[in-house]
Amino acid sequence: MSELSLPADAGEWDDLADRARATLFLRPAYVGAWHRAFGSGELRILAIRRDGRLAAVLPLQEARSGSLRSPTNYHTPEYGFLAEDAEAAVELARAAFARRPRSVFLQFVEQGGFGLDEWRSAARSGGYTLRERVLERSPWITTVGDWDEYQRTIGAKAIADVRRRRRRLEEVGTVSIDLGDGGSHLDATLAEGFAVEAAGWKGERGTAILSRPETRGFYEELARIARARGALHVAFLRVDGRGVAFELNLREGGIHYRIKAGFDPSFGRFAPSKLLLHAVIADCFGQSMDRFEFLGTDDAYKLEWASEVREMLLVQAFAGGVAGRIELGAYDYGRPLAKRVLGLVGR
Repeated sequence: MSELSLPADAGEWDDLADRARATLFLRPAYVGAWHRAFGSGELRILAIRRDGRLAAVLPLQEARSGSLRSPTNYHTPEYGFLAEDAEAAVELARAAFARRPRSVFLQFVEQGGFGLDEWRSAARSGGYTLRERVLERSPWITTVGDWDEYQRTIGAKAIADVRRRRRRLEEVGTVSIDLGDGGSHLDATLAEGFAVEAAGWKGERGTAILSRPETRGFYEELARIARARGALHVAFLRVDGRGVAFELNLREGGIHYRIKAGFDPSFGRFAPSKLLLHAVIADCFGQSMDRFEFLGTDDAYKLEWASEVREMLLVQAFAGGVAGRIELGAYDYGRPLAKRVLGLVGR
């Protein structure tokens, strides 16, 4: 096993990602942007080579304690194993545990995803104890097929509500849907969209893109990376030219990822975010996309549109030594204790 460094080895990493048909989220540009914005600890990019050619990559963050963690947080749509085949994934997993980290935490790994079983097997073979739990159940829609048939599965009542609210909004002003790659003035487009996203509850709760400089910087860089790959998709619902709902999306490999969305609460009675979502899903059918990924949790409004979910996991491996057992004990007993404390506080 060897290690890669950024940006020196980005080209080789991208070549592997191309062969594996990997998403943007497993590529060096995305990992580098995330680590610059949110990273803590040293970025370790574990690599396996065959006859000098890169065969597998796994980026991890190394803490001073010796623990390894995936470079992920709740801004991460997905994380996984990049390898040209299952044998390379096995070798990579074994090499990671051969380093004898005290613990390894992988977040937002899809249940049933490529390489996960190999990872579990390597952990157990190395004497590690595994713990897993579901972080998110992310809804998604199959967008292959007939748009009208899909609308019938949603139900006449829901579609009638979309049409009714659209008519009411048209009484206020000229309504338009703006779909594209951000146009010739990307910075201004993003600034407008981020302001719309921050106008509602996300801004009040401090979870909007504009709430923190590092978050804004990350999404601006992500948009530029996606734009360069031809993967950026920006959507606005406008009234008399004014943006009242916004979505920052990515489209790659036949999959539409709904990265961030928000709306102006002063137009809340018209459900502008719902109107825009309806238009974007229709466009996915029209553009022959394979899947629409809501990302995030299984909120009720998403389940109105989606019939299936992906389980995104936290997979933890604890070493058998004293430090690993202490950390495992803290996890096993600390989480239930924390839940009990929160329950008492709530009562």
